[in-house]
Amino acid sequence: MSCFFYVSDSFPPVPGGSSVINQNLLEQFNQEEFFILTTYKIGLKKGLQFKLSNTIYLNFELLFLPNKLAVPSFLLARIITRYRLLFIAKIKSPKAIVVAYPQLVTLDASQWVSEKLNIPFFPYLHDTIVESLSDTPLEKYGNKVQSKVFRTASHIFVMSEGMQRLYEGKYNIKTTPILHIYPEEFTAIKRVTNESNQVFWGGAIYRINHVALSRLLCVCKELSLDILCATNPSEKMLEKFSYPLDTMRFEFYSNRKDYIDVLKTNKFLLLALNWPEETSVDRDEISTIFPTKVAEYLNSGVPIIVHCPEHYFMAKFFMKYDCGLVLGTRDSFTMKSKIQSLLQDGERLDQLVTNAGAAADMFRPEINSGILKKFLSIRNI
Repeated sequence: MSCFFYVSDSFPPVPGGSSVINQNLLEQFNQEEFFILTTYKIGLKKGLQFKLSNTIYLNFELLFLPNKLAVPSFLLARIITRYRLLFIAKIKSPKAIVVAYPQLVTLDASQWVSEKLNIPFFPYLHDTIVESLSDTPLEKYGNKVQSKVFRTASHIFVMSEGMQRLYEGKYNIKTTPILHIYPEEFTAIKRVTNESNQVFWGGAIYRINHVALSRLLCVCKELSLDILCATNPSEKMLEKFSYPLDTMRFEFYSNRKDYIDVLKTNKFLLLALNWPEETSVDRDEISTIFPTKVAEYLNSGVPIIVHCPEHYFMAKFFMKYDCGLVLGTRDSFTMKSKIQSLLQDGERLDQLVTNAGAAADMFRPEINSGILKKFLSIRNI
């Protein structure tokens, strides 16, 4: 049976949303249907490399490389990855190459090899290309790779309707969303009843959210809410942006079940993105970001608070499906007032959770893996 290549540098235990997305998607296929082509991470603890019988390493990557070496590192890795992937493709004869971006080296190599060998080429963009690289040393290379991808891709997949609209409006490029899969069992969602006085933040705190999250957490502190963060942030950065460290507790959940279970123990789950002037991230990029954790939040039975501008896709999603409290203002008094009103309205809380469960249906495994299977002409066995 002819297999397809799935190319990405992100698989568990490498941290980040792309790792989770890739794993959950590939678990919907039989292992005989694909080969994983990935990067060996030098710097991960021994034994933590992602390894299945169908994993092939394309290159190696030094973790924590200084920014000034980004360009020479990219140029060297590009040569190695192109010719290594070309060699493997000639031996394995894949029916298609699917490449999950956000790593420019593997996107470049996959496009180059697919064009050279006339293999169907399907980029799956977890981030925008040019926009995500703006104001970085790799921006000009991103422009070149994007032009080639747009010219030669058999079809392009994206992470959300927000990205789909951006690519159609800005570049006149047709794409299809494959949403991040929620692999756990779907059940009727009812609001979790507990006596918790705790709010929850899951995921990295960095340049897409560090200012907005600080503002939201300070409001939570004013409401006497405890704060649990599932992350390992920079203390220096937290102090710089005035995080309420005296009410914050940090935990790390390596086991997914533990993470899913802890979501249900909170009063609110939090999402935040910076305003455009609060970050160096490109405006188009940040306005289309849709965090991986949204699917888990929607299925938790716990109300969700979203803090970002209302024109961002994330805000529009929660307003469209009426499945979370959207705080589209930076005025702390107004934010506090809206949260207080919600806390006193049990009926409204129940409605938000019910709507969240209904919205979560779009993250079902069979729906999203079915999109890729259709394009690859793979039938369920």
